[in-house]
Amino acid sequence: MICPEKLFTDPAADVAVRPYNDTIIMESHGSKLFLRLHIPAFDDMESTCPVVLMLHGYPGNERNFDIAQSLRMAGMAVVQFSYRGVWGGHGYYSFTHIIEDTLAVAECIIERAAEYRIDPDRLYLFGHSVGGFAAVNSMAKGLPAAGAVLLSPCDMAFKYLHRPEECDNLMESQTKGYFNIPHDTYIVENLAANADEWLFVNAADHLKTDIPYAFIGGTRDGLTPADGHIFPLMERMKARGANVSYVEFDDGHDYPATRMQLTRQIVSFLAEMDQK
Repeated sequence: MICPEKLFTDPAADVAVRPYNDTIIMESHGSKLFLRLHIPAFDDMESTCPVVLMLHGYPGNERNFDIAQSLRMAGMAVVQFSYRGVWGGHGYYSFTHIIEDTLAVAECIIERAAEYRIDPDRLYLFGHSVGGFAAVNSMAKGLPAAGAVLLSPCDMAFKYLHRPEECDNLMESQTKGYFNIPHDTYIVENLAANADEWLFVNAADHLKTDIPYAFIGGTRDGLTPADGHIFPLMERMKARGANVSYVEFDDGHDYPATRMQLTRQIVSFLAEMDQK
């Protein structure tokens, strides 16, 4: 079980299985992906645990490693990876590939669940910023999540369609060397071709309504303010009968001033989801 009371507490030395890390090298559509697994302690050899697939933003300067370690302390396995074509990774980076990679990683973890004592029916998504985009749109494509926590999710299609100046500023990062792309307009062309499908309020019509969704927003978040990136999706999901929660912190997009509160809230959300 997920145990919030174990946060910031090391496991006993005599646990049946001590926490450990592992790496999986896999392929997604012909490109290599490198997965980092954080496996929690187990009190006995028969137990299984939930798993959280952590999805980073654009390009991923904030990776939330501290939150990953905290989730492990509370009894969850955690999977982190970079999408293809970013940070020197294989293949080309695009928003289509982000969604494809998320689906491929989830499939890999489900297939290898027994190897890591993971319960494949308790796979949760944690998406920050564009990681929230990856979570929403991969679930709309059928990723079998048991729940999702979305931290300042970035609706890239909303930016493209309704905030073009913000989208232009974000796309300038293509010239800084973060991404492997065939030409300078590759990413924005991919966004333009799929914006209507990826817009959160449209993707919402393809999301499951029998799993819980938790949203976290920041009052100082100028990159993905809740009124454009969270509330429209929440309202659409509520209208469809989904279980939706929302909390807000007085902080910016990367939450540098509220890490302890943020971590406790994420663990609390996941513990509540795992009891349903």
